[in-house]
Amino acid sequence: MIKVPYVADANGDADAMSGDTDAFNMIDTAGATTDIVVGVGSGIVFNNTFTAGVSQAYRNCVIAAEQTIQSQWSNPITINVTFDAQNNGQNGGLASNNFSIIQTSYSQLRTALGSHATSSIAQAAVAALPSSDPSGGSGFWLPVAYARMLGLTSNAPGTDVTVNLNTGYNWSFGQDVTNTIIHELTEGGMGRVGGLGDGLGGRWSSMDLFRYSSAGVRDFTDGRDGLTPVFSYNGSQLSSLSFNNEYNSSGIRVSTGDTADFTQLDVFGTGSPGETNALSQTDLQVMDDGYKVEEIAVTPRIGITKAVEMPLRYAIAENHFVSRR
Repeated sequence: MIKVPYVADANGDADAMSGDTDAFNMIDTAGATTDIVVGVGSGIVFNNTFTAGVSQAYRNCVIAAEQTIQSQWSNPITINVTFDAQNNGQNGGLASNNFSIIQTSYSQLRTALGSHATSSIAQAAVAALPSSDPSGGSGFWLPVAYARMLGLTSNAPGTDVTVNLNTGYNWSFGQDVTNTIIHELTEGGMGRVGGLGDGLGGRWSSMDLFRYSSAGVRDFTDGRDGLTPVFSYNGSQLSSLSFNNEYNSSGIRVSTGDTADFTQLDVFGTGSPGETNALSQTDLQVMDDGYKVEEIAVTPRIGITKAVEMPLRYAIAENHFVSRR
């Protein structure tokens, strides 16, 4: 769940938009602790601040989430994160994140995505991007850490994203919380956000570019056409996971959910205390939007006694979370 973002000014400061609550300033950092999580073989570094309300179990899940992210992507970027916890009851969202944003033109975004397209999926995604600006000149707004990774800004606020876990739920503080943190970090920290000119404070963002109602047919209507959009990186290979729509075919707003989230139970969709989902293939494709995936290494299998017809094995190169023996 995304809360109203903050606009990063030329000095890199996070300024609340007029009429919005400056949630960054509401975070009580008294008694806060910090750590830095560096991934082996990954350039992604998390500079963490934990408020006094963060338990050790929550903190352990933060580290597990960040290590999972580092095991999948390797861009050289430091993301400054503040973690907080509040009991908002079981009628509230599972978690939320606040983040700074910057504006860029569609042309600049498209160029930046092209220069960071190192995988075949990313290259196909860039090749399929619209030739004209779907925002009609409104521009695209990106979380500041994501924009920094793409080379679109040098702004570096003390906190890029604040993640708040709702402790009102009966969490196991295992994979369920780890997945919830991955969900939030990939939004405000890594750019997995959209708006379609409706959400995100009436703005557009990068995930809006990958919504399709059918093969080759982009869908920017946010549900007003009565259709269910799904994710596709190239417009032809359609995911089974569908995006949230804020409006129905009568133009009535029926949801305040994030337009970049899936409606199914998924790390990038809905969550639930106790769930043990892994990142789906679609999730991995979603994040191939400028982030560099780890190299896949192919090695011969040793000591084969079964399945001799499959002599090769695959692992993420230089990844210490995957056995290479």
